[in-house]
Amino acid sequence: MNKLSLVATLCVAAAPLYAFDIRPCEGTPGAYHVNADASLGGFVASSASVDALATLSPEVQVCDYAILKGAVKIMDRAIIHGRANLTGNVAVSGDANVGGDANLINSDVGGDMLILDDARIYGNAYLNGNVMVSGTSQVYGNAKIQDFVQIHGTSKVCGNAWLNEDTVLTDDTTFCSSITP
Repeated sequence: MNKLSLVATLCVAAAPLYAFDIRPCEGTPGAYHVNADASLGGFVASSASVDALATLSPEVQVCDYAILKGAVKIMDRAIIHGRANLTGNVAVSGDANVGGDANLINSDVGGDMLILDDARIYGNAYLNGNVMVSGTSQVYGNAKIQDFVQIHGTSKVCGNAWLNEDTVLTDDTTFCSSITP
């Protein structure tokens, strides 16, 4: 192999490394989480806090001042950032993103809170109990969601909206309220 071929091969092999930002949490110092089963989990910034009971997939990022308490499961390529607080039986997967000052709390042993697909939870959103948010749905602002609520498709819950008990939003429903319950 001549020198030109060798250089061309090395450049092509290295190209994917420069095509994407491969630095977790935008280069913030941190370390990879070791899951309870001793498998290597995702990246956790030094400023974030992740409980030993939490399970993280290898591509997960927990950035900024995020806190994961209890048996939280963050899978696939999900990102948790800001001052987000996830506690209990909460599962986030796909390319979902939870940030801002969001609080996701589920102490119900009988079921998980599920944040799936490309869902976004941010702002001062508060989710409690068996809640599912999927698709490209967003929950933000000061929205409060409790107990057996499902948000699917491209739905949005924002402002001071409050949803609880067996509510289902589908397709492109927008539920934003300026009235506090």
